Amino acid sequence: MNFTTIYDNYNVIPFDDTLILYNPNDFLSIICVYLSLSPILLLTFYLSWLIITRELESIIVAGGQLINEFINKILKRLIKQPRPHISLMGPGYGMPSAHSQFVGFLLSYWSLKLWLQWGTVPNKFKYNLYLFIFTITVCLSRVYLLYHTFDQIIIGYVIGILNGIIYFGAVGLVRQIGLVDWLLKWPLCRTLLITDSFNNNKGTTLYNKWESINAIDENNKS
Repeated sequence: MNFTTIYDNYNVIPFDDTLILYNPNDFLSIICVYLSLSPILLLTFYLSWLIITRELESIIVAGGQLINEFINKILKRLIKQPRPHISLMGPGYGMPSAHSQFVGFLLSYWSLKLWLQWGTVPNKFKYNLYLFIFTITVCLSRVYLLYHTFDQIIIGYVIGILNGIIYFGAVGLVRQIGLVDWLLKWPLCRTLLITDSFNNNKGTTLYNKWESINAIDENNKS
């Protein structure tokens, strides 16, 4: 799909201090920029999660996303398919889309964790649907911003999903053979107070904890 035939006067500028090019006169283009920034925001969230809670899971999932990103870089250099609008958006390889691969991994890894490990979480289908819609909008934003073709985002999305499934299985195997428990006994992990409670609480949310604390308080009062 050649968007340059539609946008004859499509003037793009970098978004603030980022390298993402967008049309400042198009409101939907602005929304797509924020969607394109979501991988950076998610990695920032993982770092904040680690700093605040010292949870090992934050390291595990961020590590998986970075491995997925590294695979994307290799595939781009092997396939060498250019972006669809080099004259407008600049040079670079577009197959597969890194953003689509990132959110594909996000979808499959967290969906498997939700359905296979968090038995107590209500409304699983609703949460999974929200996550799916979010990942699809990120993929489509890359086409709308003229960075990728539909083929590039579809292939990237599928590869990301497969990588997420494989990584989830690999993490489960590592846990089963006891490598995680062994890692937590390292002096560095003990010094940094790294824990693995997130994996053991089976998806307990802040609301669940709030309910439990209030139930205990009510019992104590009565």
